[in-house]
Amino acid sequence: LIKVLLESLALIIIILFFITSSDSGSLVVGFLANRGENLTTYKKIFWSTMQCLIAITIIIIGGARGIDLIQALLIIISLPLTILLLYILISLIKEIKEYYNREYK
Repeated sequence: LIKVLLESLALIIIILFFITSSDSGSLVVGFLANRGENLTTYKKIFWSTMQCLIAITIIIIGGARGIDLIQALLIIISLPLTILLLYILISLIKEIKEYYNREYK
């Protein structure tokens, strides 16, 4: 009985996590597409539906390989972003050193 309750609770938590993440993602995409203006309910529903349909299409067409393809694509796309973030980190460290030298020496 405890096993079934814990499994059910875990499933509910996972579902809520995915729903919340999807809703946040749709909201961000909607704001970007709407150039930062307030979204109507219909636009929120549209972007949520599009996100859902794209995910379903990838799973139907590619199955498990579709998910592997998305993972590989995300890794490839994240490499330039990682390089950019490293550049920003180096710039931040330099700026902190300059600030410290100006203010405390």
